[in-house]
Amino acid sequence: MSSLVIVCSFSILMAASGAKPNSDDEKTETGSSEGEIVQNIFYGGILKEFRNVQANDSDIQSVAAYAVDYVSIKHADKLPRNSKEEIIRPEIINPKKLKLQYTMDGTTPFHYDVISIEGGKKQQQSRQVILGLMYYFTLAWPNIPNTYQHRFVLTQDRMRNSYIYEHTLYFPDKLPKLQSADHCKKEHIETSQVTPTSQSASTAHVTTSSQSETGSYSRVSQTDQLECRTQTDNVWSLPHDVRNKELSSKFEVKSKRLDDSTQEYFVDIGSYNIWNFNSFIEGSEKGYIRRIMQLGEILAKSEADIIGLQEVRFTLDKGGQLGPSQVHHLSLALPSHQFVYQPAMTYLENIFGRVEEGLAVFSKFPIISHDFILLYRNASDPDDFHQRICLHAEVEIPVFGRLHIFVTHLSLSEKARDRSVVEIWEFMSRFSGPAILVGDLNASPESRAIRFLSGNTEINGMKTKGLYDAWTLLHPEPRSDKPGIYAGDEARDHGLTFSTLDKHLKGRIDYLFVRLPEELRLHNISLLDDGKRRQHASSDHLGLLATISTVMQRT
Repeated sequence: MSSLVIVCSFSILMAASGAKPNSDDEKTETGSSEGEIVQNIFYGGILKEFRNVQANDSDIQSVAAYAVDYVSIKHADKLPRNSKEEIIRPEIINPKKLKLQYTMDGTTPFHYDVISIEGGKKQQQSRQVILGLMYYFTLAWPNIPNTYQHRFVLTQDRMRNSYIYEHTLYFPDKLPKLQSADHCKKEHIETSQVTPTSQSASTAHVTTSSQSETGSYSRVSQTDQLECRTQTDNVWSLPHDVRNKELSSKFEVKSKRLDDSTQEYFVDIGSYNIWNFNSFIEGSEKGYIRRIMQLGEILAKSEADIIGLQEVRFTLDKGGQLGPSQVHHLSLALPSHQFVYQPAMTYLENIFGRVEEGLAVFSKFPIISHDFILLYRNASDPDDFHQRICLHAEVEIPVFGRLHIFVTHLSLSEKARDRSVVEIWEFMSRFSGPAILVGDLNASPESRAIRFLSGNTEINGMKTKGLYDAWTLLHPEPRSDKPGIYAGDEARDHGLTFSTLDKHLKGRIDYLFVRLPEELRLHNISLLDDGKRRQHASSDHLGLLATISTVMQRT
Protein backbone atom coordinates (compact mmCIF):
# COMPACT_ATOMS: atom_id res chain seq x y z
CA MET A 1 0.00 0.00 0.00
CA SER A 2 1.30 3.44 -0.85
CA SER A 3 0.14 7.03 -0.46
CA LEU A 4 1.07 10.30 -2.11
CA VAL A 5 1.11 13.77 -0.64
CA ILE A 6 1.88 16.94 -2.61
CA VAL A 7 3.24 19.65 -0.35
CA CYS A 8 2.56 23.14 -1.64
CA SER A 9 1.74 26.37 0.14
CA PHE A 10 2.48 30.03 -0.46
CA SER A 11 5.26 30.11 2.13
CA ILE A 12 6.78 26.94 0.68
CA LEU A 13 6.50 28.40 -2.82
CA MET A 14 8.56 31.39 -1.77
CA ALA A 15 11.19 29.23 -0.12
CA ALA A 16 11.35 26.71 -2.94
CA SER A 17 11.87 29.34 -5.60
CA GLY A 18 14.53 31.13 -3.63
CA ALA A 19 12.45 34.30 -3.77
CA LYS A 20 12.27 36.94 -1.10
CA PRO A 21 9.94 39.89 -0.72
CA ASN A 22 11.40 42.81 -2.64
CA SER A 23 12.21 46.06 -0.93
CA ASP A 24 11.20 49.27 -2.65
CA ASP A 25 14.69 49.43 -4.16
CA GLU A 26 14.48 45.89 -5.58
CA LYS A 27 11.61 46.62 -7.82
CA THR A 28 11.34 45.31 -11.30
CA GLU A 29 11.26 42.20 -13.40
CA THR A 30 13.02 44.05 -16.19
CA GLY A 31 15.40 46.34 -14.39
CA SER A 32 19.08 46.76 -14.98
CA SER A 33 19.93 49.90 -13.05
CA GLU A 34 21.63 49.91 -9.68
CA GLY A 35 19.61 48.30 -6.90
CA GLU A 36 17.31 46.42 -9.28
CA ILE A 37 17.07 42.69 -9.88
CA VAL A 38 17.89 41.58 -13.40
CA GLN A 39 15.58 38.71 -14.23
CA ASN A 40 15.53 36.08 -16.93
CA ILE A 41 11.86 36.06 -17.87
CA PHE A 42 10.22 35.97 -21.26
CA TYR A 43 7.02 37.30 -19.68
CA GLY A 44 5.74 37.40 -16.10
CA GLY A 45 6.28 34.07 -14.36
CA ILE A 46 7.91 32.26 -17.33
CA LEU A 47 11.64 31.79 -17.78
CA LYS A 48 13.24 32.77 -21.08
CA GLU A 49 14.88 29.59 -22.33
CA PHE A 50 14.11 28.98 -26.01
CA ARG A 51 15.29 25.85 -27.77
CA ASN A 52 16.10 25.50 -31.44
CA VAL A 53 14.53 22.29 -32.68
CA GLN A 54 14.57 20.33 -35.93
CA ALA A 55 11.67 20.44 -38.35
CA ASN A 56 11.57 16.64 -38.46
CA ASP A 57 11.17 16.28 -34.68
CA SER A 58 8.00 14.35 -33.94
CA ASP A 59 6.42 17.04 -31.78
CA ILE A 60 7.14 19.73 -34.40
CA GLN A 61 5.56 17.51 -37.06
CA SER A 62 2.52 17.06 -34.85
CA VAL A 63 1.90 20.75 -34.10
CA ALA A 64 2.56 21.68 -37.74
CA ALA A 65 -0.05 19.14 -38.85
CA TYR A 66 -2.46 20.66 -36.33
CA ALA A 67 -1.76 24.09 -37.82
CA VAL A 68 -2.44 22.83 -41.35
CA ASP A 69 -5.75 21.40 -40.19
CA TYR A 70 -6.58 24.76 -38.58
CA VAL A 71 -5.87 26.67 -41.80
CA SER A 72 -7.78 24.14 -43.90
CA ILE A 73 -10.88 24.85 -41.82
CA LYS A 74 -10.58 28.61 -41.39
CA HIS A 75 -8.71 29.72 -44.52
CA ALA A 76 -9.11 26.85 -46.99
CA ASP A 77 -8.53 29.17 -49.97
CA LYS A 78 -5.09 30.13 -48.64
CA LEU A 79 -3.51 26.69 -48.94
CA PRO A 80 -1.99 25.41 -52.22
CA ARG A 81 -3.50 22.23 -53.61
CA ASN A 82 -2.56 19.75 -56.32
CA SER A 83 -4.66 18.64 -59.29
CA LYS A 84 -6.57 16.24 -57.01
CA GLU A 85 -7.44 19.14 -54.66
CA GLU A 86 -5.21 17.67 -51.96
CA ILE A 87 -3.29 20.08 -49.74
CA ILE A 88 0.35 20.27 -50.78
CA ARG A 89 2.71 19.61 -47.91
CA PRO A 90 4.39 22.73 -46.50
CA GLU A 91 7.94 23.16 -45.31
CA ILE A 92 8.43 24.00 -41.64
CA ILE A 93 10.61 27.08 -41.34
CA ASN A 94 12.60 28.16 -38.27
CA PRO A 95 10.85 26.09 -35.58
CA LYS A 96 11.46 27.06 -31.94
CA LYS A 97 10.23 25.68 -28.66
CA LEU A 98 9.73 27.19 -25.23
CA LYS A 99 9.16 25.01 -22.17
CA LEU A 100 6.89 27.02 -19.86
CA GLN A 101 9.02 26.85 -16.72
CA TYR A 102 7.27 28.71 -13.92
CA THR A 103 9.34 31.06 -11.77
CA MET A 104 8.46 33.18 -8.76
CA ASP A 105 11.70 35.12 -8.43
CA GLY A 106 12.31 35.62 -12.15
CA THR A 107 15.64 33.80 -12.18
CA THR A 108 15.18 30.20 -10.99
CA PRO A 109 12.59 27.50 -11.75
CA PHE A 110 9.96 26.90 -9.08
CA HIS A 111 9.80 23.41 -7.54
CA TYR A 112 7.27 21.65 -5.34
CA ASP A 113 7.75 18.65 -3.08
CA VAL A 114 6.04 15.31 -3.57
CA ILE A 115 6.05 13.04 -0.51
CA SER A 116 5.19 9.38 -0.96
CA ILE A 117 4.95 6.64 1.64
CA GLU A 118 5.72 3.12 0.52
CA GLY A 119 6.22 0.19 2.85
CA GLY A 120 6.03 2.53 5.81
CA LYS A 121 8.96 4.61 4.49
CA LYS A 122 8.69 8.25 3.59
CA GLN A 123 10.21 9.40 0.29
CA GLN A 124 10.42 12.99 -0.87
CA GLN A 125 10.98 14.28 -4.40
CA SER A 126 11.36 17.82 -5.67
CA ARG A 127 9.67 18.46 -9.01
CA GLN A 128 9.74 21.45 -11.30
CA VAL A 129 6.50 23.19 -12.27
CA ILE A 130 6.11 23.00 -16.07
CA LEU A 131 2.87 24.60 -17.24
CA GLY A 132 3.07 23.52 -20.87
CA LEU A 133 4.93 24.21 -24.10
CA MET A 134 5.03 26.94 -26.72
CA TYR A 135 5.93 26.35 -30.38
CA TYR A 136 6.93 28.96 -32.97
CA PHE A 137 7.15 28.14 -36.67
CA THR A 138 6.25 29.20 -40.21
CA LEU A 139 4.56 27.01 -42.82
CA ALA A 140 5.72 27.86 -46.34
CA TRP A 141 5.75 26.60 -49.93
CA PRO A 142 8.93 28.30 -51.24
CA ASN A 143 8.87 26.45 -54.56
CA ILE A 144 5.28 27.38 -55.38
CA PRO A 145 4.75 30.99 -56.53
CA ASN A 146 1.95 33.21 -55.22
CA THR A 147 1.45 31.24 -52.01
CA TYR A 148 0.89 32.55 -48.53
CA GLN A 149 3.22 31.90 -45.64
CA HIS A 150 1.49 31.07 -42.37
CA ARG A 151 3.16 32.00 -39.10
CA PHE A 152 2.02 30.25 -35.96
CA VAL A 153 2.46 30.32 -32.26
CA LEU A 154 0.86 27.28 -30.72
CA THR A 155 0.72 26.34 -27.07
CA GLN A 156 0.06 23.03 -25.38
CA ASP A 157 -1.13 22.41 -21.86
CA ARG A 158 0.22 19.66 -19.61
CA MET A 159 -2.11 17.14 -21.27
CA ARG A 160 -0.79 18.08 -24.75
CA ASN A 161 -4.02 19.77 -25.82
CA SER A 162 -3.19 22.40 -28.44
CA TYR A 163 -4.35 26.02 -28.73
CA ILE A 164 -3.49 28.72 -31.27
CA TYR A 165 -1.99 31.93 -29.83
CA GLU A 166 -1.07 33.41 -33.16
CA HIS A 167 -1.89 32.95 -36.82
CA THR A 168 -0.63 35.52 -39.29
CA LEU A 169 -0.34 35.09 -43.03
CA TYR A 170 1.30 37.04 -45.81
CA PHE A 171 2.60 36.64 -49.34
CA PRO A 172 6.22 37.80 -49.37
CA ASP A 173 6.74 37.28 -53.09
CA LYS A 174 3.93 39.76 -53.76
CA LEU A 175 4.93 42.54 -51.36
CA PRO A 176 7.46 45.25 -52.29
CA LYS A 177 10.94 44.26 -51.13
CA LEU A 178 11.04 46.54 -48.11
CA GLN A 179 12.73 46.05 -44.77
CA SER A 180 10.50 45.62 -41.76
CA ALA A 181 11.19 46.12 -38.08
CA ASP A 182 13.30 42.97 -38.11
CA HIS A 183 16.18 44.54 -40.02
CA CYS A 184 17.33 46.55 -37.02
CA LYS A 185 17.36 43.80 -34.43
CA LYS A 186 20.72 42.50 -33.31
CA GLU A 187 21.31 38.77 -33.22
CA HIS A 188 21.33 38.75 -29.44
CA ILE A 189 17.69 39.83 -29.36
CA GLU A 190 15.83 36.56 -29.37
CA THR A 191 13.17 35.72 -31.93
CA SER A 192 9.98 34.55 -30.30
CA GLN A 193 6.19 34.26 -30.45
CA VAL A 194 3.27 33.05 -28.35
CA THR A 195 0.00 30.98 -28.69
CA PRO A 196 -3.07 28.93 -27.54
CA THR A 197 -4.86 26.14 -29.64
CA SER A 198 -7.71 23.52 -29.78
CA GLN A 199 -7.65 19.68 -30.03
CA SER A 200 -5.79 16.88 -31.74
CA ALA A 201 -4.38 17.19 -35.24
CA SER A 202 -3.95 14.92 -38.19
CA THR A 203 -0.46 13.91 -39.20
CA ALA A 204 -0.63 13.83 -42.98
CA HIS A 205 0.41 17.16 -44.39
CA VAL A 206 3.93 18.13 -43.35
CA THR A 207 7.41 17.85 -44.81
CA THR A 208 10.58 19.35 -43.39
CA SER A 209 13.15 21.86 -44.49
CA SER A 210 16.58 22.81 -43.30
CA GLN A 211 15.97 26.29 -44.61
CA SER A 212 16.17 28.98 -41.94
CA GLU A 213 14.17 32.14 -42.26
CA THR A 214 14.26 35.01 -39.82
CA GLY A 215 10.97 35.15 -37.95
CA SER A 216 9.34 38.46 -37.18
CA TYR A 217 8.34 37.47 -33.68
CA SER A 218 10.55 38.97 -31.04
CA ARG A 219 10.66 40.15 -27.49
CA VAL A 220 12.82 43.23 -27.27
CA SER A 221 14.19 43.61 -23.77
CA GLN A 222 14.56 47.03 -22.17
CA THR A 223 18.30 46.64 -21.89
CA ASP A 224 18.88 45.16 -25.35
CA GLN A 225 16.81 47.55 -27.44
CA LEU A 226 18.52 49.51 -30.18
CA GLU A 227 17.04 52.43 -32.04
CA CYS A 228 14.91 50.78 -34.67
CA ARG A 229 13.80 52.67 -37.77
CA THR A 230 11.57 50.88 -40.22
CA GLN A 231 11.46 51.77 -43.88
CA THR A 232 7.93 53.17 -43.78
CA ASP A 233 9.22 56.27 -45.56
CA ASN A 234 10.24 54.00 -48.43
CA VAL A 235 6.67 52.74 -48.58
CA TRP A 236 5.37 56.27 -48.95
CA SER A 237 7.94 57.10 -51.61
CA LEU A 238 6.83 54.20 -53.81
CA PRO A 239 4.45 55.05 -56.64
CA HIS A 240 0.85 54.49 -55.61
CA ASP A 241 0.22 51.80 -58.20
CA VAL A 242 3.30 49.81 -57.12
CA ARG A 243 2.52 50.08 -53.42
CA ASN A 244 -1.16 49.38 -53.72
CA LYS A 245 -1.72 46.99 -56.60
CA GLU A 246 -0.79 43.65 -55.04
CA LEU A 247 -2.16 44.39 -51.58
CA SER A 248 -5.45 45.64 -53.00
CA SER A 249 -5.81 42.47 -55.04
CA LYS A 250 -5.78 40.47 -51.80
CA PHE A 251 -7.19 42.85 -49.18
CA GLU A 252 -9.96 45.40 -49.63
CA VAL A 253 -9.74 48.82 -48.02
CA LYS A 254 -12.83 50.99 -47.43
CA SER A 255 -13.12 54.03 -49.69
CA LYS A 256 -15.46 56.56 -51.22
CA ARG A 257 -15.18 58.64 -54.35
CA LEU A 258 -14.89 62.37 -53.68
CA ASP A 259 -14.89 63.53 -57.29
CA ASP A 260 -13.64 62.46 -60.69
CA SER A 261 -10.00 62.77 -59.67
CA THR A 262 -9.79 61.87 -55.95
CA GLN A 263 -10.70 58.97 -53.69
CA GLU A 264 -10.78 58.91 -49.87
CA TYR A 265 -9.66 55.73 -48.10
CA PHE A 266 -10.45 54.66 -44.55
CA VAL A 267 -9.09 52.25 -41.96
CA ASP A 268 -10.95 51.59 -38.69
CA ILE A 269 -8.97 50.82 -35.52
CA GLY A 270 -10.59 49.63 -32.30
CA SER A 271 -9.65 49.00 -28.68
CA TYR A 272 -11.43 46.98 -26.00
CA ASN A 273 -10.72 45.67 -22.52
CA ILE A 274 -12.63 42.37 -22.61
CA TRP A 275 -12.76 41.79 -18.78
CA ASN A 276 -11.05 38.37 -19.02
CA PHE A 277 -13.30 35.47 -17.89
CA ASN A 278 -15.43 37.50 -15.53
CA SER A 279 -19.20 37.57 -15.64
CA PHE A 280 -21.71 39.54 -13.59
CA ILE A 281 -22.58 36.30 -11.79
CA GLU A 282 -19.18 35.13 -10.56
CA GLY A 283 -18.27 31.65 -11.73
CA SER A 284 -21.15 31.42 -14.16
CA GLU A 285 -20.03 29.71 -17.39
CA LYS A 286 -23.35 30.49 -19.07
CA GLY A 287 -22.99 34.12 -18.06
CA TYR A 288 -19.49 34.27 -19.51
CA ILE A 289 -20.44 32.56 -22.78
CA ARG A 290 -23.36 34.94 -23.27
CA ARG A 291 -21.13 37.91 -22.53
CA ILE A 292 -18.21 36.94 -24.79
CA MET A 293 -20.55 36.13 -27.68
CA GLN A 294 -22.19 39.50 -27.21
CA LEU A 295 -18.81 41.22 -27.17
CA GLY A 296 -17.76 39.32 -30.29
CA GLU A 297 -20.89 40.59 -32.01
CA ILE A 298 -20.02 44.18 -31.07
CA LEU A 299 -16.54 43.78 -32.55
CA ALA A 300 -17.86 42.15 -35.72
CA LYS A 301 -20.54 44.81 -36.25
CA SER A 302 -17.99 47.58 -35.74
CA GLU A 303 -16.25 46.40 -38.94
CA ALA A 304 -12.95 47.38 -37.34
CA ASP A 305 -9.99 46.54 -39.56
CA ILE A 306 -7.58 46.36 -36.62
CA ILE A 307 -8.44 45.80 -32.96
CA GLY A 308 -6.22 45.95 -29.88
CA LEU A 309 -7.55 43.91 -26.94
CA GLN A 310 -6.65 43.91 -23.26
CA GLU A 311 -7.25 41.42 -20.43
CA VAL A 312 -7.20 38.46 -22.80
CA ARG A 313 -6.79 35.23 -20.86
CA PHE A 314 -5.99 31.58 -21.18
CA THR A 315 -7.42 29.73 -18.15
CA LEU A 316 -7.57 25.95 -18.15
CA ASP A 317 -10.74 25.53 -16.08
CA LYS A 318 -12.71 28.41 -17.65
CA GLY A 319 -14.73 28.96 -20.80
CA GLY A 320 -17.03 25.96 -20.61
CA GLN A 321 -17.83 24.53 -24.05
CA LEU A 322 -15.79 27.30 -25.72
CA GLY A 323 -12.56 26.14 -24.11
CA PRO A 324 -9.87 27.97 -22.11
CA SER A 325 -8.53 30.39 -24.77
CA GLN A 326 -10.21 33.76 -25.17
CA VAL A 327 -8.24 34.64 -28.30
CA HIS A 328 -9.84 31.56 -29.85
CA HIS A 329 -13.30 32.66 -28.69
CA LEU A 330 -12.91 36.03 -30.40
CA SER A 331 -11.35 34.56 -33.54
CA LEU A 332 -14.69 32.80 -34.06
CA ALA A 333 -16.40 36.20 -34.18
CA LEU A 334 -13.67 37.68 -36.42
CA PRO A 335 -12.99 34.88 -38.92
CA SER A 336 -11.35 37.12 -41.53
CA HIS A 337 -8.82 38.58 -39.08
CA GLN A 338 -5.27 37.48 -38.43
CA PHE A 339 -4.31 37.61 -34.77
CA VAL A 340 -1.41 37.77 -32.36
CA TYR A 341 -1.73 37.03 -28.64
CA GLN A 342 1.05 37.77 -26.17
CA PRO A 343 0.69 36.83 -22.50
CA ALA A 344 2.05 39.37 -20.04
CA MET A 345 1.71 37.37 -16.82
CA THR A 346 1.24 33.77 -15.71
CA TYR A 347 -0.53 33.02 -12.44
CA LEU A 348 0.01 29.77 -10.57
CA GLU A 349 -3.43 29.11 -9.10
CA ASN A 350 -2.31 25.54 -8.39
CA ILE A 351 0.66 23.50 -9.53
CA PHE A 352 -1.38 21.75 -12.22
CA GLY A 353 -3.31 24.81 -13.38
CA ARG A 354 -2.44 27.56 -15.82
CA VAL A 355 -3.74 31.11 -16.04
CA GLU A 356 -2.24 33.68 -18.41
CA GLU A 357 -3.36 37.23 -19.13
CA GLY A 358 -2.11 39.47 -21.91
CA LEU A 359 -2.80 41.52 -25.02
CA ALA A 360 -3.96 40.72 -28.54
CA VAL A 361 -4.09 42.35 -31.95
CA PHE A 362 -6.61 41.27 -34.61
CA SER A 363 -6.15 42.56 -38.15
CA LYS A 364 -7.86 42.09 -41.52
CA PHE A 365 -4.58 43.14 -43.12
CA PRO A 366 -1.22 41.33 -42.98
CA ILE A 367 0.66 41.57 -39.69
CA ILE A 368 4.19 41.85 -41.07
CA SER A 369 5.99 41.73 -37.73
CA HIS A 370 5.35 42.05 -34.03
CA ASP A 371 7.31 42.35 -30.80
CA PHE A 372 6.83 43.51 -27.22
CA ILE A 373 8.60 44.95 -24.20
CA LEU A 374 8.24 44.20 -20.53
CA LEU A 375 7.23 47.32 -18.61
CA TYR A 376 8.43 48.46 -15.19
CA ARG A 377 7.13 46.45 -12.26
CA ASN A 378 7.54 46.83 -8.51
CA ALA A 379 6.62 43.35 -7.27
CA SER A 380 6.51 44.54 -3.65
CA ASP A 381 3.68 46.97 -4.45
CA PRO A 382 0.26 45.26 -4.12
CA ASP A 383 -1.08 47.61 -6.83
CA ASP A 384 1.64 46.40 -9.21
CA PHE A 385 1.19 42.65 -8.83
CA HIS A 386 0.83 41.95 -12.55
CA GLN A 387 3.66 42.09 -15.05
CA ARG A 388 2.68 44.57 -17.77
CA ILE A 389 3.82 44.72 -21.39
CA CYS A 390 3.46 46.84 -24.51
CA LEU A 391 2.69 44.81 -27.65
CA HIS A 392 3.65 46.21 -31.06
CA ALA A 393 2.35 44.98 -34.42
CA GLU A 394 3.36 46.31 -37.83
CA VAL A 395 0.44 46.04 -40.25
CA GLU A 396 0.59 46.42 -44.04
CA ILE A 397 -2.52 48.18 -45.39
CA PRO A 398 -3.45 48.91 -49.01
CA VAL A 399 -2.93 52.59 -49.86
CA PHE A 400 -1.84 53.47 -46.31
CA GLY A 401 1.38 51.47 -46.26
CA ARG A 402 2.66 50.24 -42.92
CA LEU A 403 0.96 51.23 -39.68
CA HIS A 404 2.40 50.59 -36.22
CA ILE A 405 -0.12 49.44 -33.61
CA PHE A 406 0.86 49.56 -29.93
CA VAL A 407 -1.39 47.97 -27.28
CA THR A 408 -0.95 48.12 -23.52
CA HIS A 409 -2.77 47.72 -20.21
CA LEU A 410 -1.13 49.79 -17.49
CA SER A 411 -0.69 49.08 -13.81
CA LEU A 412 -2.98 50.13 -10.97
CA SER A 413 0.12 51.74 -9.42
CA GLU A 414 0.53 55.42 -10.28
CA LYS A 415 4.30 55.18 -9.89
CA ALA A 416 4.47 52.23 -12.29
CA ARG A 417 2.23 54.01 -14.81
CA ASP A 418 4.42 57.11 -14.80
CA ARG A 419 7.50 55.03 -15.50
CA SER A 420 5.76 52.76 -18.03
CA VAL A 421 4.53 55.58 -20.27
CA VAL A 422 8.11 56.78 -20.68
CA GLU A 423 9.18 53.24 -21.62
CA ILE A 424 6.31 53.04 -24.12
CA TRP A 425 7.20 56.37 -25.71
CA GLU A 426 10.83 55.27 -26.03
CA PHE A 427 9.60 52.04 -27.63
CA MET A 428 7.33 53.90 -30.08
CA SER A 429 10.12 56.31 -30.97
CA ARG A 430 12.16 53.44 -32.37
CA PHE A 431 9.68 53.06 -35.24
CA SER A 432 9.08 55.81 -37.75
CA GLY A 433 5.84 56.37 -39.62
CA PRO A 434 2.18 56.41 -38.55
CA ALA A 435 1.46 54.86 -35.16
CA ILE A 436 -1.55 54.22 -32.93
CA LEU A 437 -1.37 53.51 -29.18
CA VAL A 438 -4.47 51.94 -27.63
CA GLY A 439 -5.34 50.48 -24.28
CA ASP A 440 -6.78 50.56 -20.81
CA LEU A 441 -4.34 52.92 -19.13
CA ASN A 442 -6.01 52.87 -15.67
CA ALA A 443 -5.46 56.63 -15.45
CA SER A 444 -7.67 59.70 -15.60
CA PRO A 445 -7.08 62.46 -18.20
CA GLU A 446 -5.60 64.80 -15.58
CA SER A 447 -3.06 62.23 -14.38
CA ARG A 448 0.63 62.74 -14.99
CA ALA A 449 0.85 59.66 -17.23
CA ILE A 450 -1.86 60.88 -19.62
CA ARG A 451 -0.57 64.45 -19.64
CA PHE A 452 2.85 63.02 -20.56
CA LEU A 453 1.50 60.98 -23.45
CA SER A 454 -0.45 64.03 -24.65
CA GLY A 455 2.75 66.11 -24.68
CA ASN A 456 1.57 68.38 -21.86
CA THR A 457 4.16 67.53 -19.23
CA GLU A 458 7.63 66.06 -18.85
CA ILE A 459 8.67 62.97 -16.94
CA ASN A 460 12.36 62.56 -16.14
CA GLY A 461 13.24 65.29 -18.61
CA MET A 462 11.43 63.54 -21.47
CA LYS A 463 8.43 64.82 -23.44
CA THR A 464 6.39 63.32 -26.25
CA LYS A 465 6.07 65.03 -29.61
CA GLY A 466 3.42 64.53 -32.26
CA LEU A 467 1.35 62.09 -30.17
CA TYR A 468 -2.27 63.13 -29.57
CA ASP A 469 -5.23 61.91 -27.54
CA ALA A 470 -7.67 61.13 -30.35
CA TRP A 471 -10.79 61.67 -28.25
CA THR A 472 -9.94 65.26 -27.32
CA LEU A 473 -8.95 66.09 -30.89
CA LEU A 474 -12.59 65.70 -31.94
CA HIS A 475 -14.63 65.84 -28.70
CA PRO A 476 -14.69 67.84 -25.46
CA GLU A 477 -13.20 66.17 -22.41
CA PRO A 478 -16.03 64.43 -20.52
CA ARG A 479 -16.41 65.24 -16.83
CA SER A 480 -15.68 62.33 -14.49
CA ASP A 481 -18.48 61.27 -12.17
CA LYS A 482 -17.02 62.73 -9.00
CA PRO A 483 -19.06 63.97 -6.01
CA GLY A 484 -20.79 67.24 -6.83
CA ILE A 485 -20.23 67.07 -10.60
CA TYR A 486 -23.59 65.58 -11.62
CA ALA A 487 -27.03 65.88 -10.05
CA GLY A 488 -28.61 62.49 -9.35
CA ASP A 489 -29.47 60.75 -12.61
CA GLU A 490 -28.32 63.62 -14.79
CA ALA A 491 -26.97 62.30 -18.09
CA ARG A 492 -23.23 61.69 -17.90
CA ASP A 493 -20.97 63.28 -20.49
CA HIS A 494 -20.33 61.34 -23.66
CA GLY A 495 -16.87 59.78 -23.72
CA LEU A 496 -16.64 58.07 -20.34
CA THR A 497 -15.58 54.42 -20.65
CA PHE A 498 -15.70 52.83 -17.18
CA SER A 499 -17.50 51.10 -15.48
CA THR A 500 -20.52 49.58 -17.19
CA LEU A 501 -21.20 47.55 -14.03
CA ASP A 502 -22.25 50.69 -12.16
CA LYS A 503 -25.45 52.64 -12.60
CA HIS A 504 -23.51 55.42 -14.33
CA LEU A 505 -20.17 55.51 -16.10
CA LYS A 506 -17.64 57.20 -13.84
CA GLY A 507 -14.43 57.91 -15.73
CA ARG A 508 -12.38 57.85 -18.93
CA ILE A 509 -9.48 55.43 -18.58
CA ASP A 510 -9.44 53.88 -22.07
CA TYR A 511 -7.48 55.77 -24.73
CA LEU A 512 -6.45 55.86 -28.35
CA PHE A 513 -3.43 58.03 -29.18
CA VAL A 514 -2.41 58.86 -32.75
CA ARG A 515 0.89 59.83 -34.37
CA LEU A 516 0.10 60.63 -37.99
CA PRO A 517 2.02 62.09 -40.92
CA GLU A 518 0.49 64.87 -43.01
CA GLU A 519 -0.90 62.36 -45.51
CA LEU A 520 -3.22 60.87 -42.87
CA ARG A 521 -5.87 62.42 -40.67
CA LEU A 522 -8.10 61.36 -37.80
CA HIS A 523 -11.50 61.20 -39.48
CA ASN A 524 -13.59 60.12 -36.50
CA ILE A 525 -13.53 58.48 -33.07
CA SER A 526 -16.49 56.98 -31.23
CA LEU A 527 -17.41 54.60 -28.44
CA LEU A 528 -18.10 50.91 -29.00
CA ASP A 529 -21.24 50.79 -26.88
CA ASP A 530 -24.34 48.67 -27.33
CA GLY A 531 -26.02 50.50 -24.43
CA LYS A 532 -26.19 47.46 -22.15
CA ARG A 533 -25.19 47.84 -18.50
CA ARG A 534 -24.67 45.88 -15.31
CA GLN A 535 -25.54 42.17 -15.70
CA HIS A 536 -26.25 42.70 -19.42
CA ALA A 537 -22.93 44.40 -20.20
CA SER A 538 -20.43 42.88 -22.63
CA SER A 539 -17.47 44.06 -20.52
CA ASP A 540 -16.85 46.36 -17.59
CA HIS A 541 -15.35 48.83 -20.10
CA LEU A 542 -16.63 50.44 -23.26
CA GLY A 543 -14.51 50.17 -26.36
CA LEU A 544 -13.19 52.78 -28.77
CA LEU A 545 -13.26 52.95 -32.57
CA ALA A 546 -11.21 55.47 -34.57
CA THR A 547 -11.19 56.03 -38.32
CA ILE A 548 -8.02 57.17 -40.08
CA SER A 549 -8.33 58.46 -43.63
CA THR A 550 -6.23 59.60 -46.57
CA VAL A 551 -7.10 61.18 -49.91
CA MET A 552 -5.36 60.09 -53.08
CA GLN A 553 -5.57 60.77 -56.78
CA ARG A 554 -7.63 58.28 -58.75
CA THR A 555 -5.74 56.32 -61.37
